[in-house]
Amino acid sequence: MKKIIVNIIKSVVFLAGIIAVVAALGPVFTPKGNTRESGINNPKAKDYLAEPDNTIQVVAIGNSDIYSGFSPMEIWHNYGYTCVSAGEGAQVIYTAKNRLEEIYKNQKPDVVVFDVDELFYGNFKVRVAKTAEAVFEKYLPFVMYHDNWKLLFADEETKANIKYETTYYKGQMIDNSVLAVDPDNPPEECHYGDDIPYIYRKTFDEFARMCKDHGTKLLLIYSPTYNTWTKERHDSIAKYAEENDLDFIDFNDGSTGVTIDWSVDTRDGGKHLNSAAAKRVTLVVGDFIKDNYDLTDNRGNDAYKQWDSDYERYVKKYESTKGEAGKQDVDSGDKSGKKGGRKHHDKGKES
Repeated sequence: MKKIIVNIIKSVVFLAGIIAVVAALGPVFTPKGNTRESGINNPKAKDYLAEPDNTIQVVAIGNSDIYSGFSPMEIWHNYGYTCVSAGEGAQVIYTAKNRLEEIYKNQKPDVVVFDVDELFYGNFKVRVAKTAEAVFEKYLPFVMYHDNWKLLFADEETKANIKYETTYYKGQMIDNSVLAVDPDNPPEECHYGDDIPYIYRKTFDEFARMCKDHGTKLLLIYSPTYNTWTKERHDSIAKYAEENDLDFIDFNDGSTGVTIDWSVDTRDGGKHLNSAAAKRVTLVVGDFIKDNYDLTDNRGNDAYKQWDSDYERYVKKYESTKGEAGKQDVDSGDKSGKKGGRKHHDKGKES
């Protein structure tokens, strides 16, 4: 018996040592920039890391529906609110909470726009796996970024691009092409239940509480979706919003006046909106923010003139991607050229 106890103690000490080493290596391998060359996951969703401190008023968080169906540049142009998107494909609420925590380190947004579709994502196995991945990213970043050891020996050109850099698209996927839903082969229905699962609900409560503690308005939206919305899911979110005194806009129940034609408003056969449809959705959200929250219009403020330049580049990209999917002109310039408030970086590419 004594031998068994000794072996157990040795095993615990050994595992604790491994965890301590992995945790210690985390800061070494954590990305030191928000560019692709920095080794960061989903760099297009990390514009907020480079924005000057306390300059972002609106943050949109969600899965691919938010980065496809919501336009930060339209918020800027039409309302004068600085806005970024932190949308990621297959994002789950724990990842969303991680992003919000990162944002609050350097920003004090007035409004967080959160797309609730991700609260119903995946079966039980997927929910557990994606949540575990998000936990590792937060507490043991070495597990997520172990490949970044290569950057320690990168060439000078790669090292020069390890930096914090803003973009003109602010996290949006700008794609105004059209690929209609094929009625004979529509997107597969994704239905894993109509109630917020427990593994997500607890974290969503923490997400909402974090917004409240920081004095941020949390605006829930359900972006237009071809295959994931149900009336029961709407009711589940509406009940949560009422219980927690939150605003909720559902673009799927006919209440907003936005009509989606899935033969022209999608870029990929009904999986996501294109940018023309995203513009209409964004204006409804922007009108709601303007009418219900007290935000400062920064248009005409010299401190934000870069946003006007970014909008011009956004329009160019918007126009260049019109047409049938796969047959548009391509604008490869992604960077705005603006230097971040927290980190110095070089001027970005110009298209």
